[in-house]
Amino acid sequence: MIRQFALPAALVALAVSAPLAQAEEASGVVMAVDVASQTLTLEDGTVFQLPAGWNDPAVVPGALVAVTYETEGDVHMASAVEVSN
Repeated sequence: MIRQFALPAALVALAVSAPLAQAEEASGVVMAVDVASQTLTLEDGTVFQLPAGWNDPAVVPGALVAVTYETEGDVHMASAVEVSN
């Protein structure tokens, strides 16, 4: 009877302990915004993939921004971009 529950219990424990995607935040000065490819590049060279349809006229080269993102493989997927004053 114990063996019947050992594998399912182990799988549940593994699933619960698996790392969840954590939102991260970066800030910096915008070097480039490419609306066609939906990318934002900071002056330090960090490139963020923006959500489909994203367009914020306040995010321009030279603007100080805070980017909330998650890393998927080697890609930084932005979920929010806020201009800092």
